[in-house]
Amino acid sequence: MDMLKTLSQALFVRLFTQLPGRARNQRGASALEYIVLAAVIVIAVSVGAALLGDSTISDAFQKIKDAITGPAP
Repeated sequence: MDMLKTLSQALFVRLFTQLPGRARNQRGASALEYIVLAAVIVIAVSVGAALLGDSTISDAFQKIKDAITGPAP
């Protein structure tokens, strides 16, 4: 048990001493990170639209249109 405690303490000391230096070297998100983020958003929107169905989306846009222009006669 003492060896596990010693190893975990050594790991935490190493992480906390090296982490600030590595954080300073990061200057921002790379293009790859933005592409991955955009892909996740597109997939989430696609899955959401597929789960809701076409009629639900059409109804939502129709309600918005009716609220702006008034209902169709």
